[in-house]
Amino acid sequence: MTIQEAEANCKVCKSTFYPDKAYLDKLILKCPHCGKPLQKKRDRKQFFVYTCVNKLCPFYVHNLTSMSTDEKADFEKNPYKYKLHYLYRVFDLDLQSLKETPQYPSPVDLARIRNPKYVLGLALTYHINYGLSFRQTSAVLFDVHNIKISHETIRNYASSVARVIKPFLDNYPYKLSDTVSICGDETYVKVLGKKHYVFFIMDVIKKIITSYSVFPNRDGVSAIKAIYSTLSKFKTLPDNLSLVFDGNPIYVLAQHFFAQYGIHFDIKQVIGLTNND
Repeated sequence: MTIQEAEANCKVCKSTFYPDKAYLDKLILKCPHCGKPLQKKRDRKQFFVYTCVNKLCPFYVHNLTSMSTDEKADFEKNPYKYKLHYLYRVFDLDLQSLKETPQYPSPVDLARIRNPKYVLGLALTYHINYGLSFRQTSAVLFDVHNIKISHETIRNYASSVARVIKPFLDNYPYKLSDTVSICGDETYVKVLGKKHYVFFIMDVIKKIITSYSVFPNRDGVSAIKAIYSTLSKFKTLPDNLSLVFDGNPIYVLAQHFFAQYGIHFDIKQVIGLTNND
């Protein structure tokens, strides 16, 4: 199965859902272990959490009886630390929506700019390759090349070029390694004074960055979109695909989301990873 072939189908009968039908309002979710109706417990961003509250549910009884004496004592004091009941997440997000990329108008038409393309290349080289700010790039162009160009114009050039290049990067036919081992992590950057999060995911052998998405929040939806940008670069998803992340639970949430569409991969979480080199 490819990421493009996965659709919103029922996991039992494989029939397509119709989200606009009224019967979904009367749909009752039941526990697969005891058959009792699930109750909505939490309303998270982009998904709902349903749980089985039946104290005689075989799933709950098994988890409770398999606990050690110390765990049971801790469970009596801190029950919130343990998830013994069956949980089911209903996402307010579908796979089709991940395929839709938002369209933003370019600040300028690059084919009709007044400056020569050589000046455009110089501005991008100083700003991107050397990491200079827009004002620093404007100053270097004037001091070194005697080219008078404002920092706002350089900002518009960079923004317009990014909108042209991004589809080529996202749709490039990358040749990923055969080890099918992908690792990722997130870090934060400041955008207009506000903290945003960059999700970097890469092939550990060929050092190919498969995701570089920036999101305003570090949540499950951001992890889902970042992982999707990686999965979409495989022509056919390998059976032994393994993704390595830190202990953030949002990646396990993303794994549950894709599993609902028949897209399975392993999540390996490394706790306490440090950079010693």
